[in-house]
Amino acid sequence: MEISAAKIILANLRDRIETGSDGKHRLSGILTQTELDALNLVIASHGDVLATSAGINVEPVVPLHSEAISALITKNADEPIVAVDLSTLALPAVQSSYRVCLDFGTAMSKASLVHDDDLTEDIRVLKLGIPGDQEQVDENMLVSSVFIDTEELIWFGQKAVGQSQNVVEGSHARMDNIKRALSEGNLAEPLDAKFNPTQQSLIYEDMVLAYLAFFTWTINEALAVEVEGITQNFFRRFAMPCFPRANARIVEPKLKVLLGEAQVLADTFGAEIHDGLPLKKLLSALRQLRSEKRTYDFIGESVTEPLGVAGSLLSWRNSHDSLALVVDIGAGTSDFSLYRLHVTEDEDGSFRSVAGEVDGTARGITEAGNHLDKILMAFILSKSDVDSTHPKYINITHALERDIRQHKEAL
Repeated sequence: MEISAAKIILANLRDRIETGSDGKHRLSGILTQTELDALNLVIASHGDVLATSAGINVEPVVPLHSEAISALITKNADEPIVAVDLSTLALPAVQSSYRVCLDFGTAMSKASLVHDDDLTEDIRVLKLGIPGDQEQVDENMLVSSVFIDTEELIWFGQKAVGQSQNVVEGSHARMDNIKRALSEGNLAEPLDAKFNPTQQSLIYEDMVLAYLAFFTWTINEALAVEVEGITQNFFRRFAMPCFPRANARIVEPKLKVLLGEAQVLADTFGAEIHDGLPLKKLLSALRQLRSEKRTYDFIGESVTEPLGVAGSLLSWRNSHDSLALVVDIGAGTSDFSLYRLHVTEDEDGSFRSVAGEVDGTARGITEAGNHLDKILMAFILSKSDVDSTHPKYINITHALERDIRQHKEAL
């Protein structure tokens, strides 16, 4: 770390200092390691000047030996300086008839733009596949994959799939099931070494947030085409699997924060997030972003994933009143819920709809698309007479894990 870099970091630190009603200055949040290193370096290099300018009647601060300064510089020489873009958080509260509904899926993710007027809801599925550069896979849906390469670049979506094809079989793997970290409760656990070929310390939550930042960036890009002048703090809701209530109480607030942080990271990195994002830059931005508690008022409440299906069963052309059991079989979870579907005609001739979940009927299980992937893999290995004693077992299973979705689709 050079003195010029340290000055930038300390300037950001100075912006975090608040003046209380008593006139005293306070620093909220925690001090990051990078900020601490910057303080140490400046003190070591200019300790006597700092003491004199502060009017402190003590012996001048003894500068560190040149070896110590060199160690500090070497330690932080490759530490990137990322200016986190917090502009979205400074925007006035949004008052708009537009909202975006996000569905973070295990295999694919999608989002819809909803525009309310006096009589109806105009719903448009956003074309995320275009900014995601994967129209050949799907124009609307986004591949939910993350891949870290040996150059410490992180890739998302279909580019993650493409980059993972270049690795030596059995070396390290692509993450195709990142959403499962929410249902399995392992967000705070270290990322498995098979997904992380670097020396960086990572947890599963880092990967979930990184993908959500990419997801949010594609939404921002698609919205710019659909709606002129929409602000970055557009209101959004998100789909939640039918977790048991205890799990939902933990996961929902966590996901709300992650989606808010994802908007800040999307603002910070822009299109760079789609071209191989340096992992160290991501981690540097995360440290700064989480240096203090922040609120994300533009993230609304969740809806259960089957509710989106239930709404599609309604007819807007006549009255309707019935019960429907919705079974939503996804890639990572299968969700069940009972709904009362109710459409009534008002006096002015317009129709009003309600899709209300019957209390206590929501259920979710983990037997879904990923479960089928494992069954298919076991079947292929069995038919090929390949087991753990095979000399190329690791290579074969790695290749199967990488391409199992394509095999399943072909089947």
